[in-house]
Amino acid sequence: MALIIYGLISFAIFRAIPVVLTLPGIAGFILSIGMAVDTNILIFERIKEERRKGRPFDVAIKLGFGRAIDAIKDANITTLIVAFILFNPLNWEFLPQFGLVRGFALTLAIGVGTSLFTGIVITKRLIKIFYKEHVKKGVVANSEQKN
Repeated sequence: MALIIYGLISFAIFRAIPVVLTLPGIAGFILSIGMAVDTNILIFERIKEERRKGRPFDVAIKLGFGRAIDAIKDANITTLIVAFILFNPLNWEFLPQFGLVRGFALTLAIGVGTSLFTGIVITKRLIKIFYKEHVKKGVVANSEQKN
């Protein structure tokens, strides 16, 4: 669900700016989709690691997010720096100044920024919403009693 929300927010930003999706722009967006998937994988893997250590689900969520956020921020910030350099807003002579490169950099930066937002805010909220629903039904409580 978080990835669907990510796609909708990204396309809303593309329409608001407006961004022309050329082939390099589509490539930048596809690359940012990969980073959004990676963000969610990191979060869920860290939560699974905490669950394997025997921690309760709510504690595993907090610790898993805490451990995943550092790696997510590092990867996304370095990608945003690269997108800034590729966009070349200061018109440095030694960097390419083609519109296609700038289009790639712009869609990449929008996608990565949106991915950072959805990974940190939306995914965390969705997990908490679904966790509360499972606790109400007794699904999580029953599975923790078995462990």
